[in-house]
Order: sequence, then C-alpha cells, then structure tokens
Amino acid sequence: MRDDRQPNAFARPARLGDRLVTTQFIHNRGFAAANDPDAEVCIALGTELAFDQHIECERMGACPSPKKIRRKRAQFSQMPRRHSDVDVLQFKDGLVVPLKNLRLGQFARVLKLPFMSPPKRRPVCRRTDTPKN
Repeated sequence: MRDDRQPNAFARPARLGDRLVTTQFIHNRGFAAANDPDAEVCIALGTELAFDQHIECERMGACPSPKKIRRKRAQFSQMPRRHSDVDVLQFKDGLVVPLKNLRLGQFARVLKLPFMSPPKRRPVCRRTDTPKN
C-alpha cells in the first residue's frame, strides 16, 4: 500500500460535525480538515455530508466552467472496479459522482456517521485508489 498523503501529513477518521474541504493529495482527491489542510480525514462508507454550496465538478471536455450539481447533501460510498474501488458521493435520487471529479476547495460538514458496532481494534484509514494485491 502506498502513502498518498502530503509530506508531514497525518490521517484521522471523520468525526460528527467535522468541517472538511475537498483536497488533492499526491495520488488521489479526498477530504482534509478545513482548519488543518495537512490532516487527511478518512470517511467511513455511509457517512452523510452536507456541502456549504451546491456541489461542483471540475471542467470536462470543452465545457469552460465547472459543472454545478444542484444538490448539497450526499452519502460517501464506493463503486467496485476491477483493480480498486472508486470513492464516490451518492445522492438520494441515484446520481453518483466520483470524488476525483469534485472541484477542489469545496467545504462540507459531517452530518451523520454510519452505525458501526464497537470495534475490537481501532479503525484504519485505507487507501481505495491503489491496486488490490
């Protein structure tokens, strides 16, 4: 497993009420703590996020401006792929947007964490864009 974090960065699990910002790490796009951009925040599957503004995706093709998605709330999920899983935001109407397409610098807050039985050991932040061995 390769380390995709910025040099001198650390990772921690998301907490209820965390304010996050979309950030580009070395090999992937994800969330960092808004008040500490070097602190990568690992999002558990099923975590519900609320963005400050309508979610925007990066420009694609000949489109000169970012694409706005007229939604502010999404659930963190993963889509299985052949060699790795892809982190995505999933909306109630079924729309799915890969995290790699999100415009950088968007702020969100953790609204709801998924129910998990008490762990026997501490959860590990896992990279999802690396090939599985």
